[in-house]
Amino acid sequence: MALLEHVLIIAEPVLLVSLLALLLRSGGMRRFPALATYFGIRLLSLAFFEAVTLLHLSHQVYTIGFYAASIVKTVAVYFVVQEVFAHLMEPVPGLRRLALIAFRWITIVSIVISGVVASLLLYTRGFQAHLAMAPLTLGISILEISLLLFLALVIHSLGRSFHSRLFGIALGFGVQATIELVSSTLDSSRPGLHAMTDGIAQAVLFAVLLIWTAYFLIPEPAGERMKVILPSESPILRWNEIARALGHSTPQVAVGTASSGFFLQDVEKVVDKVLARNALGTTRQ
Repeated sequence: MALLEHVLIIAEPVLLVSLLALLLRSGGMRRFPALATYFGIRLLSLAFFEAVTLLHLSHQVYTIGFYAASIVKTVAVYFVVQEVFAHLMEPVPGLRRLALIAFRWITIVSIVISGVVASLLLYTRGFQAHLAMAPLTLGISILEISLLLFLALVIHSLGRSFHSRLFGIALGFGVQATIELVSSTLDSSRPGLHAMTDGIAQAVLFAVLLIWTAYFLIPEPAGERMKVILPSESPILRWNEIARALGHSTPQVAVGTASSGFFLQDVEKVVDKVLARNALGTTRQ
């Protein structure tokens, strides 16, 4: 276990530097600025901890740096999740606007609830930094897992595939959030297993870095980089038109090429009904 931990300590900064280089080479810095910021924060935090160890700084400095880095990384993850979601919903701007509004309101409510829970825990158990951090990290972990599940369900409907880097990013964060939740649960219920769960968690987090490296190292299919145009019969387009109409002073659902076929079919049915009634009236006379 000690050998594995030593290997992971050396490999993590190497992979983070590689990921930043791959992002720069592929133009991902412009496409995923929040993700690049997240990788940079992780790399800087590793450098800080290494400096604390080499300079033999006090444990208090390490603790303050650890929780400060955890907060900053948690905030960065939130913006990465929002960034991936916004890219995924590009073909349906109306739904994207409503979803991002709901996304931000859910985040605000989660922060308020996390603050209340943390305050109660601090009041009943005294000040403990990990108790204050727990609700916030739990909320972000749930967002990461929810994003992965959402992509798995609708990615094909929105014109993307599992080869997309959007899915690769969400996959990595979803796996990372899952193992963090599982390890924290085991640590609280069975403290004696801390060494084993920590080793497994470190190995899984290393695997997540490998997943991201693979997705950015392998060329993304050309179709994944192009603007997605959904088929005209897609029901998501009709929902998008409704969503775009919401929020205007005089809501009107636009009828474009996506629904013209359905409109003509409805007109034909009405005309047939009128002709049938006229024919029936003539026969009776």
